[in-house]
Amino acid sequence: MRHEYEPHHDLPPVQPLPFELPDGFVASLGYRRDRRFVAAYWEPEVDELTIRDDSWLWCGAQWQPYVDFIERYDVLEWRWDHDVNLGSALEVATQWLLIDRHTGQAFIAAAAEAYKRVQQQRMQNVE
Repeated sequence: MRHEYEPHHDLPPVQPLPFELPDGFVASLGYRRDRRFVAAYWEPEVDELTIRDDSWLWCGAQWQPYVDFIERYDVLEWRWDHDVNLGSALEVATQWLLIDRHTGQAFIAAAAEAYKRVQQQRMQNVE
């Protein structure tokens, strides 16, 4: 039997985040472009929040709303339970927060998978 806080490593490559994002979340990070799918993660080399879409990369986005959300108790507990690593000052992200700006849904995706889906601007098999 798995302990409540014991991480498990059987997440699919893309999984819907079971929490609603705060209203205006992506805009609060400073993103002003119009792409549907946007990824966010922490970049340790510069110790900054990074946002990217299919043609744009920004290290140094507004980090406070991001940290407020991902470190909210229920989100943090879920991330811990599912061994989700969105990066930190000391660690490269193995997953990214992938956001569908049209629906407001967020996903956790393996970094390579998130990159691919942001570049393709589509989310087959999860919509």
